[in-house]
Amino acid sequence: MSGDFSDIKPRKPKDRSRVNLDHAGEKRYWEGKFGVSGDKLSEAVDKVGESSSAVAKELTRAPGMEES
Repeated sequence: MSGDFSDIKPRKPKDRSRVNLDHAGEKRYWEGKFGVSGDKLSEAVDKVGESSSAVAKELTRAPGMEES
């Protein structure tokens, strides 16, 4: 296996309130839903957790708008 996941089709998550990065198909779904790369999606999940609403909020924040 080459590590190229471009042939994996997006799959709607069973639990849309949670971003599951462990399932490649669900990860592809969230990448498309949020319009971001897998790396950006992973960074957001690492920062705010798996809540899809928290991830959405994080990904739509303006760059440089860090909370103090």
